[in-house]
Amino acid sequence: MGTGLEQKIVHFMHTGGTIDSEFDGDSDGVALHKNSIIPVYFQKLGILDTIVSTQICMKQSTDIGAPERQRLLAAIESSHLANFVVTHGLYTIKETGEFLAEKLATGPKTVVLTGSRYPLSDVAMSDAPFQLGHALSEVKHLPSGVYICLNGRTARPADYKT
Repeated sequence: MGTGLEQKIVHFMHTGGTIDSEFDGDSDGVALHKNSIIPVYFQKLGILDTIVSTQICMKQSTDIGAPERQRLLAAIESSHLANFVVTHGLYTIKETGEFLAEKLATGPKTVVLTGSRYPLSDVAMSDAPFQLGHALSEVKHLPSGVYICLNGRTARPADYKT
C-alpha cells in the first residue's frame, strides 16, 4: 500500500509570521527575520535528520496573498515527501488552510499549519516550541488532508476557531 512518497521525513515550509520574528523595541512590535530560524532551532535539538525546510516567504500573515499561497501550493505538490508543516502567522492561517484544502490535489499528503503568539527567538515563555512539537507529532499520525494545529487542538481549516 505504498504511495511512493517519503513518510519518515517531515517537510517544513516557512512563510514568516510571529513564530519567525523577534521583538522590536523601537516599534513595540515584532520584526521578521530575514531567514527562518526554525531550521537552526531543530539543528540545536539534533533532529535535522528527520526534517527538511523550504522558505516560501518571510511575511506577516496579513501580507500573504494569492501569489504566496500559490507558491506554497506548488512547493507542496512538487515535493516527493508526504508530510508537511507550514509555519504561518495567525491572522490569516485559516485562509491559507482553506486555500490549500480546496486546491491541493486529493492524494496521500498531510499538511499541518501552525504558528505562535510569541516569537521563537525572544521569549523564554514562548508558545512556539510547543506549537512546533505539536505540529510535528500530529503530521505523522493524521490522515491525508489539511489541518491547523494550535494550542493542543487540531482541526480542519473550515472548522478552525480562533
